[in-house]
Amino acid sequence: MMNRQLRRASGKTDKKKEREQQKRKEARTVARQASRQARSNRVPGPPTARSPGRYAGWLALASAVIMSLQAVAPQLERTTLTSIVDALFFVIFGYFFSLFLLRRLVPRAILVTVGIGTLLGAGIELAKYLQVATADPIRVLIAVPALIIGAWIAKALYLQAQK
Repeated sequence: MMNRQLRRASGKTDKKKEREQQKRKEARTVARQASRQARSNRVPGPPTARSPGRYAGWLALASAVIMSLQAVAPQLERTTLTSIVDALFFVIFGYFFSLFLLRRLVPRAILVTVGIGTLLGAGIELAKYLQVATADPIRVLIAVPALIIGAWIAKALYLQAQK
């Protein structure tokens, strides 16, 4: 008598579990079909172009660190070519930093880039002055125009990518 009651009770719980599993399975099927339907009814928008300069912030920081390290490291002889190469790092910094700012929709990104780059250049010259190293007039003269050129190149690329 007891075994029959136990079998009957366990049979009822088994049937109840099966019904619940079936309901969950049907609910998942309905949800899956609804998401497929929503995906198929979606109106495709215009293709989105990726904005250039994903790593521009990191590259601007890296170029600033390299420029600072060049100022700290003593140079055996300074030629015109080494001064021009040092100044061309400002083009790289201006390009990456203005691209970083343009990507974040900062107003007056070129002006901010030139200001920060000028402060960076002044800091580098101050570091050279504190080391009793001679100032580099060629690099000082080329730095700001190089910043502006780098920033303009970045803005042209950014605007071209927006079209």
